[in-house]
Parts: sequence; structure tokens; C-alpha cells
Amino acid sequence: MFGNKHFLILLMGLAICSQGIGIRRVPVEVYISEAGRRKFLDKGRSIEDIVGSVAEELEQKMNEHVYADRASTDKRKFHFDWSVSGMTSPEIDLDKCGKDTSRFQYDLVQAARDKPGASIILLYTCESEGYSEDFILAGQKTPLVIQRKYPECSNDVATFTETEPMKIESIIANALFITAGSPLNDMVEFEEVDNGRDGFKRDIRLKTTDFSLFSGGICH
Repeated sequence: MFGNKHFLILLMGLAICSQGIGIRRVPVEVYISEAGRRKFLDKGRSIEDIVGSVAEELEQKMNEHVYADRASTDKRKFHFDWSVSGMTSPEIDLDKCGKDTSRFQYDLVQAARDKPGASIILLYTCESEGYSEDFILAGQKTPLVIQRKYPECSNDVATFTETEPMKIESIIANALFITAGSPLNDMVEFEEVDNGRDGFKRDIRLKTTDFSLFSGGICH
């Protein structure tokens, strides 16, 4: 028979092992209108391709840091369970944008009610330039309207269908990083890295790797 002390040690060991082999799944619902889809298709790329490639690259970078962090016993991989669909709520029109970002905040609240248990990314068909002053005042480089929910393990984001490749990839990467629980904004950057004979390549860089901060360390 195990004593209480030995039983507790066994449970702690099992918990650490389960953290080592488990996966931190981040369910994300991306909503876009047909007009928004066409903007990307006209540039030769689908929104699914953009979200999928950025999510895969971001996962890889995050998980590299998870394994490299010697101070953390939680070695579970991050994985974005994402999907892209049209907006079904009659109260939300992704082709209409207001004079300021307050409309987006309202829509995020409504979308969260319609889809509890997942993080939401709303992609509006309008351009972000019309709201540049709002983001400057908020101290944000990336045009994201963010709705953080505590103690729930999900954050919601509203943003724009920018078609310039580096811009939309930066937007999607930062939005996904926030849906994973990041308490900080603008933590994902893209940079050019010397790839030797193959020239330069674009690479993701994380400005924070302390994932214990994500939603107080209680999520996923």
C-alpha cells in the first residue's frame, strides 16, 4: 500500500508526464464574407491557405520555445484547431464598418454568444487605414480590435481583409497568438533571415515566450 506522501508524488509524476505528451488545443473560428473571400482569391490565394500556413508556422515557432524552456515542466504542444466560414448571425455584417472601432467590439460580443467555447476572429472587408488613429491611440502596430475574456480561456479579435501578403500574414499571426491566450499585443513579428545560398527567407519571431502568462497559465 502506498502512503499518502507516495501517492501524492505518483500523482504529480503522472501530471508532469501527461503535460509532456499532451496538446494545448486552441479552437478558433474565423469568419469572412463572400466579398472578403473574393479579395484574396483575386490576388491568387484563398483565406484558408493564408490561415493554414500561418497557423502551422506559428505553431512550430511556439513549440520550439516550449521545448527549449528549461524552467517549464509543461511541454505540451500548441495546436490551432481553426476553421473558416461565412457569418451566419443576421446581426453581424462583415461588409459594413462603422466610423470607429466600437462597432467591432459590439460584433465580437455578439459572435461570442453565438459560438461559446471557441475564440473568434472576424475579418471585415474594409481597410484598416480608416481606423489608424484608433490603433495609434491604443499603442498598437497591428490593426486588431481585441476582446479578452476572463476567466474564460478564449480571446476574440476583429480585423481587416488586407491583401498585401506580409500585412495579412502579420495580422493573422498576431490574431492567432492572442486567441491562444497572450495577454500582450504585437508579440509576433516577421523578419528576413539570411538563408545562405538560397538568399533571404521570411521567418516568424516571437517577442515573448513566457507561455505561463497566457490567460494566467490556466488555459489549454
